[in-house]
Amino acid sequence: GLRTGDRAAILMPNCHQAIAVDGAVMKSGIVKVPLNARVSAGEIQAMLKDSGASILFTHAGLVDLAQASLDGIDGVRQIVVVGDVDPGLGWTDFDNFKAAGSADPVRAELDKDSLYSLNYTSGTSGVLKAAMLTHGNWICLTRSYLMAQGQDSSGSGLAAYVAPITHAAGGQILANMLSGRSNLLLTKFEPSDFLRVVEE
Repeated sequence: GLRTGDRAAILMPNCHQAIAVDGAVMKSGIVKVPLNARVSAGEIQAMLKDSGASILFTHAGLVDLAQASLDGIDGVRQIVVVGDVDPGLGWTDFDNFKAAGSADPVRAELDKDSLYSLNYTSGTSGVLKAAMLTHGNWICLTRSYLMAQGQDSSGSGLAAYVAPITHAAGGQILANMLSGRSNLLLTKFEPSDFLRVVEE
């Protein structure tokens, strides 16, 4: 099984399962490795190697990208997938993975300096490097979003996400949940769909 400090890579489109995985790794002290599904397989492969991820959470809609990214990667011992894929792949179904888990509360020993996430960025060099975010960083980010929302932040409002929530856009999700706002996850930007959502 996974232990505090293990790395869990998340290669998913914008979906509620990605939020569930994020919350689970946060609480258990497993280090999140968010992967942007809009980059190349070679870049994802480099992030998997560098991070030392031992598990990959992915989606049936990204099976080709996931397979190409895993080529030559030995460290990923388990692949958990949302949706139906070829059983011959040997991947674990997301719902079965959840059902096999324990209902006992998770008790990880964490503090503000405990590593929460390895967020990869190319910066100006073009070479992907991990920005190491701690639990303290994430608490400060969440507090800053809550303060920015102001006094009218209780229980109303909607945030729509088009950019990948496994990248920077996902930083606001927890703050919106804490303040009672809804998070609407869109898998891609379609102008007519986006305008319809805004109007509704």
